[in-house]
Amino acid sequence: MKFFCEHFVAEILPSVRAMVARDLITRHGVSQSEAAKILGTTQPAVSQYVRRLRGRKEITGSDAVNEEVRKISDALRGGADNEALEESIRKICALLPARSGVLLSHGHLAYEADGKEKSAGVKSD
Repeated sequence: MKFFCEHFVAEILPSVRAMVARDLITRHGVSQSEAAKILGTTQPAVSQYVRRLRGRKEITGSDAVNEEVRKISDALRGGADNEALEESIRKICALLPARSGVLLSHGHLAYEADGKEKSAGVKSD
């Protein structure tokens, strides 16, 4: 049995990073190189996020998660400190297991309202 935090680190956090990278590029108009500097990673990693080769299990079914991703993107673009970013990550972490119907596309991870893992459908591209 894996705990939620193990799923979070292995599957959800990379997905959030990918969503933030794509938001920085599409909504803020930054280059992949600039997005890499903002995220503290490399341009090839950002390229993989954009092409959905890394962090490809996109979180679906939650407007609140999408809003937190936008907040992270905005905060990073504005030069926010880690404390502000960690608060959004904690909110995302808290939202997922308590919310029925949150899915990771291309995967089989979802949580019942009580936080127990259940099988989920795969979102088609």
